[in-house]
Amino acid sequence: MYGSIAGTVRDATGSVVDAVNVTLTNTATGETRSMTTSSSGDYTFVNILPGRYSLTAEKAGFKKLVREPIIVDIESGLRVDLTLEVGAVTQTVEVTAAAPLLQPETSSLGQVVEQRAVTELPLNGRNPLALVQLT
Repeated sequence: MYGSIAGTVRDATGSVVDAVNVTLTNTATGETRSMTTSSSGDYTFVNILPGRYSLTAEKAGFKKLVREPIIVDIESGLRVDLTLEVGAVTQTVEVTAAAPLLQPETSSLGQVVEQRAVTELPLNGRNPLALVQLT
């Protein structure tokens, strides 16, 4: 029922950056979670409800980085690595068009069928098992 997001924060040279404040925000509800990266630059958010999120990374000496949209599905384990640029914290780098997020942490395949599709699809006898054939 839940998803997770993990990644590593690096600078422009590829070196890991520790003690970065990483904030995950649900864009629909405004709920936020924050954490600080480890000494190896890693962060992990677990037990995330499915939805659309934005990820913000901030540290003194670097530009603020905002990555969106990040779409979390049921039982998805996303990897979102971040690259900070040197600059003032008042400057912001927004990443809105990026390559699709991969799920290298898991080998399982799955698909989410939206509620709208469930209610509008012509299912024989309204049998929910017919949705399995759809995926």
